[in-house]
Amino acid sequence: MSALPVEVIEQDHALERGVEVKSAELAKLRWHWTLDESNPERVRIVDYAHAVEQNASAISRYANLHKELIKSSGRIESFNDAYERAQMSTETEAVVDAVAEARGNLNTHQVRRNTIEVSAVRAAARELAEEKGTSVAEEAPQVARRRARADAAASKSAENMRELRDHAVGYALLDGLLSKVIQDMRDFLVEADNTQLEDEYRDDIRKRLDHVREMVNTAEAKLLKGAAIDWDSELLKITEGA
Repeated sequence: MSALPVEVIEQDHALERGVEVKSAELAKLRWHWTLDESNPERVRIVDYAHAVEQNASAISRYANLHKELIKSSGRIESFNDAYERAQMSTETEAVVDAVAEARGNLNTHQVRRNTIEVSAVRAAARELAEEKGTSVAEEAPQVARRRARADAAASKSAENMRELRDHAVGYALLDGLLSKVIQDMRDFLVEADNTQLEDEYRDDIRKRLDHVREMVNTAEAKLLKGAAIDWDSELLKITEGA
């Protein structure tokens, strides 16, 4: 392959400076001088890019757009249609990268399979881009981060609800057990009113009441005071004498 002619470089610059940068003429020019096999003077894409002082990926994108337009045989109505299709792919990749970064624990392959998330982020990013005159690639990261934060907050809220539910279940259980104890104590008081005890029995009942009192104090300290005590050992001492 030979060097790119000066007039081609000048023509590329002229088209690049044109009002419509995404022009079919520019794509055709770049294709003809890089990928057109019928052109014996064509050069490598990297050499073309160096000569016109442009990024090689941009040269390749335009050249391949024209190539696809030729291959489509009318299925793609215009160069702009082809360009929009290519941009769609570029947008998708930008959105996928943004979602993967925002989620942190997901790779791009996992994100691509989540078409709902990608579509939602892309739609919101497009809307912002149109309002601000920016691009989807620029807006996608903040949209993805905002969605990730919202999901995290929702997840945390659900976790809090589960925690509250667990606490409520624990409370209901304790309350039920205490209700049973209270009812048993009421029955005990009724029997105490109707029973006359001799001294030897009174001492035994007094000891048992002391154990009950200790258990109440232990339960109160364990649940309400939060002191660092080995409650299992304390309960064992109390119940051994019961």
